[in-house]
Amino acid sequence: MIFPEPIIQQLEMYPDHVVVEQEDNGRQISAAELLSMVRCLAAAMEDAGLGPGSRVVLILDVSPESLATYLAVYARGCLVIDIRPGYSEAQLQFILGQGVDRVIDQQVVHEMLQTPERPLELLARIDDTAHVAYTSGSTGQPKGCSRTYRAVTDHWAVNAARLSPELQEIASRSQRFLLFGTLASIPIQDFSLLSLFHGGTLVIPRIDDTPLFPDVIARLNITASLMNVPRLYQMLDTLRTRHCDLSSLKMLMVSGSPMSDHRLSEALDRLGPVVYFAYGQTESNCIAMITPDEIRQGRYGSVGRPLPHVQVDIRDGEVYVHNELAAFEYWQKPELTREVFQDGWIRTRDCGYIKDGYLYLDGRARDVIMVNALPVYVGPIERVLNNHPEIDEAFVVGAPDDKVGEAVHAFLIARDQPPDHESIRTTVRQSLGDSSVPKSIHFVSSVPVMPSGKVDKKALAAQYLVDA
Repeated sequence: MIFPEPIIQQLEMYPDHVVVEQEDNGRQISAAELLSMVRCLAAAMEDAGLGPGSRVVLILDVSPESLATYLAVYARGCLVIDIRPGYSEAQLQFILGQGVDRVIDQQVVHEMLQTPERPLELLARIDDTAHVAYTSGSTGQPKGCSRTYRAVTDHWAVNAARLSPELQEIASRSQRFLLFGTLASIPIQDFSLLSLFHGGTLVIPRIDDTPLFPDVIARLNITASLMNVPRLYQMLDTLRTRHCDLSSLKMLMVSGSPMSDHRLSEALDRLGPVVYFAYGQTESNCIAMITPDEIRQGRYGSVGRPLPHVQVDIRDGEVYVHNELAAFEYWQKPELTREVFQDGWIRTRDCGYIKDGYLYLDGRARDVIMVNALPVYVGPIERVLNNHPEIDEAFVVGAPDDKVGEAVHAFLIARDQPPDHESIRTTVRQSLGDSSVPKSIHFVSSVPVMPSGKVDKKALAAQYLVDA
């Protein structure tokens, strides 16, 4: 059975089950209605000559029609190339210049849905490339991470045999999964499929001027959602000033960047034992996960235990991962592929270590500031600053410096009143030594964020550092 057949079968078994709710227009889409759209779209794709190996770019919103489009393209055995919001025009043209057969956007979907439906043929071939997911492009050109139909088929989201006890618990808590943002996000795809495969409903909120969190959770009786760390911090800041009934929430998966211990503790206190933290990359898929119980047991600072099908190896302080569900190459980039994908292992370029079976990260191998020609790693400095009791968030960058080559600069969001600069420097000096001490310290109220959810350190430095 090759993906998307497991999902198609699940939809066929429970035709009357509501699989998608759309708040802005009150629509409730049953499994039978979603399958009808899939058959219409697949018929239109067949008429357009799209089939196994066809390269199809998807530029879609979050809607039942978009979800049906994904299933139809996979049913035809095509290679899906995802485009998510936020790319510059130059980055978009670079991606489209890699060789594509068809670009499908909302207008094309609307036209395709006019095609009369026909019986659905499942044409996917197990060793073909199924999916190319592009990285955020934060280091330059986006890199396309290729996964095969075998990897997608074996994925835990649609393969019950792959479910660890922790993932089984998450699946049981995902009966009303909040679907927002972009379908081009791999985590959104993974957890949406997990919910659908286990009888859940995907709930699409309205898009308006009100904050998405925390109100939407209460308004739509959401049981499960994903969010990045900056969004979680915003939600916690809101909950500091007003109450919101979040009793329906059973699972909140947080990922994307490190969290300070005290903010993670605050999340558990305010939200209850529902906060999970996941670590992964576009290249590697999900690597490790930590549960609310493990966090409460004192596993602060860890990104969790590697998932059962994932092997982790630490080589010269750097994390390498073997995961058969992950990408196997950078699309049309053989040199970069050889650098990162090595004999079945993926070089994450994250620094870390294993202790008692749990994985801990120490920052990026490439996130280095050369102070007096010696490498100073950003991760440990941010960790020390994040654990300062008077600091909510900390971000560290390097910038050219006439005296030491590069200097350390810190950007901090205070919990209440900003602490004394010298006390901060003393804290860093005592933990990491003189070379890690920030030359400048800037207290800010917020930080710029890229469309991927990552903090835009380049923009932050450009705003405050003249020589950055």
